[in-house]
Amino acid sequence: MMTTAAAALAQDAGALAQDSTATRTKTKHRFEITPYGGYIWTRGYDVMLGGQKGNLDVRDSADFGVTAGYAVKDSLGQIELIYSHQDADLYFEFNGEETDYGQVSIDHLHLGGLFGVPSGKTVWFTTLSLGASRWAPKDGDDAWRFSLMFGLGAKYPINDRFGIRFQARIPYMFVEDSTKYACNESGCLSSAGGHSMWQFDLIVGLIIKI
Repeated sequence: MMTTAAAALAQDAGALAQDSTATRTKTKHRFEITPYGGYIWTRGYDVMLGGQKGNLDVRDSADFGVTAGYAVKDSLGQIELIYSHQDADLYFEFNGEETDYGQVSIDHLHLGGLFGVPSGKTVWFTTLSLGASRWAPKDGDDAWRFSLMFGLGAKYPINDRFGIRFQARIPYMFVEDSTKYACNESGCLSSAGGHSMWQFDLIVGLIIKI
């Protein structure tokens, strides 16, 4: 009788240990750090120089950043903190002519979410985040503004610790009419009535699971 009870207890203990191990296996690696690099395009924006209406051309450029994610649903759902940075050349276009306005630094700092759908080893996902974006020209208004970001992408595991993340995303920054986008000896570029500026960004990153 005692032998049977001891065996039952041992079996229960083994089952609890297995459940505990499964739980740890399921919940480990909740954190992901993903450094990334990419290339970003910026839509032209109508601006004024004195009484002349022209186009603000933010030249296409490389960007880089990092995403920190916390899994809330078996790694298919994540809360993410996102930072990205780019340096781009600025030009004012008017009547077919271009005027150099130096460089601008653009930073995005966002908090958002990711929802994924598995397909074999690949996880396809969509993201939505909001936060602030910094427009910092060499000479002009350096300010943080409210912004949104939408994204679609895929994650593919290399092994238990590492993976690759591909993503296309659209940062969408709100601007003010009084903004001086950039200044030089010709004058300062101001808004011609638009209230938003959007970009298209393609990135690839290395997922590091913690």
